[in-house]
Amino acid sequence: MKTFAHVSNTTFKIEKNSKEWSSFNEALKIRDRLTHPKSTNDLIISDVELEAVEKTFMWYFASIIAILNSAKKSLETLLANDAKENKKKRQSNKTNSADR
Repeated sequence: MKTFAHVSNTTFKIEKNSKEWSSFNEALKIRDRLTHPKSTNDLIISDVELEAVEKTFMWYFASIIAILNSAKKSLETLLANDAKENKKKRQSNKTNSADR
């Protein structure tokens, strides 16, 4: 997300001090435990863990939507500014052509 925000010229930022970020890291630990079990107990998911993963999933995709919306606004601003510059250049070219 950090890289996407940078290349799309947005100010979007994940708050790493938030409880959502902490939950995200806990969900990663659960994922790691499930994909690389060391015992059969590692495959057991508690209701609390499942709820935490679900909340993290919802937060993650809400963050994706937020960064995409931020990137869209940034792109729209860049395109609008580019259109203004091109219009000025065309007007300047017309004025210069008329002077000749």
